Amino acid sequence: MEQTKEARFLPGLVQNKVQVGIIFNGNNDVIKELLKDDILSNGISDFGERKFGIDFWDELPDNFERKQFSDENYKLNNGENQKEVRDRMYSVIMKILNEYHNKRIAIVSHGTAISYLLKKWCDVSIVNNKLRYSFKNEIILDGYFNYCETFKLVFDDENKLIDIKNIKLD
Repeated sequence: MEQTKEARFLPGLVQNKVQVGIIFNGNNDVIKELLKDDILSNGISDFGERKFGIDFWDELPDNFERKQFSDENYKLNNGENQKEVRDRMYSVIMKILNEYHNKRIAIVSHGTAISYLLKKWCDVSIVNNKLRYSFKNEIILDGYFNYCETFKLVFDDENKLIDIKNIKLD
C-alpha cells in the first residue's frame, strides 16, 4: 500500500494491510488538520460527537455518562440522547454504503458516538465495572475505549452487518 496521509497517521492500518478507499470524518478540527488536502477526506457532521446540550462542562450532572449509557432516551434540554446519536450515525452510514457500494471506507468519529452506534448490532454488558461489547457471541471490546479505537465493520451486498473486528493499532 502506498504511504498515504491516513497511513502515516495510523501506521497500524498499513501493518494490518487495511486498504482505505475513502475517509469520512465527523467534521472535527483535529481530523480536518490531519487530513487537509487529502482528496479522500469528506467532512460529514453527522459523524460528530453527541450534542451535550450544555454551554459549560460543569453543567453536566453527576453520573451523566452512566445515565446516558444505561438509558437510550436520557438527555439534557438541547442535547441528544443515545438513540438519536445512533440513528443519526446509522442513517449516514447506510447512505454512504449505498453510494460507495463495494468500496473500502474509513470513518473517523468520536468514541461515545461510535460506542452508541455499535450498540445497534452488539450485545453490551458491564462486567467488573468495564464495558463488554459482543457481536455474534464474539467479544470485540472488553474494557474501555482507547483514544484511537479502530473497528472493521463488514457489510453484505444488502448492507447487513455480517462481521465486526476490533483492530489493535500499535
